[in-house]
Amino acid sequence: MIFATLRSSGRTWGRGPRDGPAHGMVKSVLDNPAWRLVQALATLTDRDGETVLLPGFAADPGPTTREEAAEMEAVLTTFSGVPWQEVLPGMLGAMVPAIAGLEEKDIFRRYFFGPSFNLNGLKSGYTGPGTLTFTVPHVAESSFDIRIPRNWETRTVIRALRTRLDDGGFPDVEIEVHGAYDGSAIRRDAPILKAAEAVFAARRLEIVRWPMSGGGGPWSLFARELGIPVLRDVGLGHGQALARDEYLLIEGSGRVAGMVDMALSYVEMMLRLARMLATA
Repeated sequence: MIFATLRSSGRTWGRGPRDGPAHGMVKSVLDNPAWRLVQALATLTDRDGETVLLPGFAADPGPTTREEAAEMEAVLTTFSGVPWQEVLPGMLGAMVPAIAGLEEKDIFRRYFFGPSFNLNGLKSGYTGPGTLTFTVPHVAESSFDIRIPRNWETRTVIRALRTRLDDGGFPDVEIEVHGAYDGSAIRRDAPILKAAEAVFAARRLEIVRWPMSGGGGPWSLFARELGIPVLRDVGLGHGQALARDEYLLIEGSGRVAGMVDMALSYVEMMLRLARMLATA
C-alpha cells in the first residue's frame, strides 16, 4: 500500500499566487494551482477513474498460485448467497453496485489480486466556515492510496507515477509519500499459522482462508525486511478496525470472546507455537 499526497503550488509552479491566496476577482489575469492539480490528476486515469494510466497497471496479475485460486473459490463457496457488499471488509454493508457491472467472481478476483488507485481527498481554497471564500488558492492537495499486488514493488510504482506526471507536462506537481509498504504473504505451512489454526480447531470454529487482503500497512516490513511470518487480525474476539465506527467487544458471550479471552487466545497461540518449534 502507498499513501501519498500530490501537491500543486504557485511557489513550485512559478505561476499563480505564491505565499497566500489572491482574490477570485483577479483570476482572469492569474493562474490557479487548483486547476493545475485537477489537470494533472486527469492524466492518471481514464475518464471513468477506473483504468489507471501508469505503466504496468494494465497488467492483470491474477492468482499467482493454484493454492490461492483454490482459496478464492473456497471463499465464494463459503459466502454463497451473501451479497459481496456484506462480505468484503471496508464496505460496511453499503449496498452499492460494483464498478463496470462486474460479476461476483470478478469482484472477488479483483479485490484479492488486482491493483487500485484511489483518490481519497481533495483540499484547496474555500473548504467551509473559517476559510476564505472567492480565492485563487496558492496551493492545492490531493491525498490518495495505491494498492498493489504483493509481487510488485512500491518504489517502482512511485517512479512510474513521477514519470507519468513529468511526461504529461506536470514536473512541478510534487509527490509526498507518507507510507509505502510492499506486500507480503505467509506460507500455508508456517508454524505460526498452524498454531493459530489449532486455537480455532480446539473450539470447533470454522476457518476460512483468504488468499489476500485489500489492506496494507507497516506490518509487511516484518516479513519483507526481517523474514518473520506475519499473521494479522487473527484471534478470538470480535471488532472492527476501520476509519470510522471502530469498536472492540469488551464482554464476551458464548463463542464470541471478549477482550480478556481475546488476549488469552494470543497467549495460547504463542504457547502452541513454542511447543511446535520445540518438537520440530
